[in-house]
Amino acid sequence: MIGFGTLAGAMGFLTPGVPSLNVTERLWLIRQLAVASRLAWQLCRSVRAGTLAAALSLAMQGITVIVAWAAAMAAHVTVEFSQVLLLIPPVILIATIPVSIAGWGVRESAMVLAFSYAGLAESDGLIISILLGATTFAVGAIGGIIWMTSRYR
Repeated sequence: MIGFGTLAGAMGFLTPGVPSLNVTERLWLIRQLAVASRLAWQLCRSVRAGTLAAALSLAMQGITVIVAWAAAMAAHVTVEFSQVLLLIPPVILIATIPVSIAGWGVRESAMVLAFSYAGLAESDGLIISILLGATTFAVGAIGGIIWMTSRYR
C-alpha cells in the first residue's frame, strides 16, 4: 500500500509539469508546483541526470543502512549486517508517511515491529531507531548551520 501510494504521489507531482498542459500556468496556486514538476520531468528525461539521481539515491539508502548498523554496534545489539540491510529500507519508507514530525514515533514503531517479525529483541529495535533518528537530526543540524552561514542560500 505504501509503495503504491508513493508511486501515485510521484505521478501526482509530475502531472502539473506535463508540457502539453498549459492550464497550470494560469492557476496561481499551482504555478510554483508546476515549475518544480517541469524540472522533475527534465530530470526524468535525461538519462545522465536520471542515472546520477538514482545512484545518489541508492548511495544514501546504503549510508542509512550503514549508520543504522553502526548504531547497533555502538549499542552492543546482536544483529547481523544482512538483517539490518533487509529491515532498515522498509522502515525508512514507512517513516516517510506524513503523520509525524521527521518520522519520529512512526519510525520507532515500525522498527520495533520489524525487529519482532525478524525474531530480534524489540527493545534493540527501539534503541537503534532512536540512535538513527538522533544521528540524522545531528547531521541535519550541522548541515543546516553550514548552509545558513554560507553564501549559497
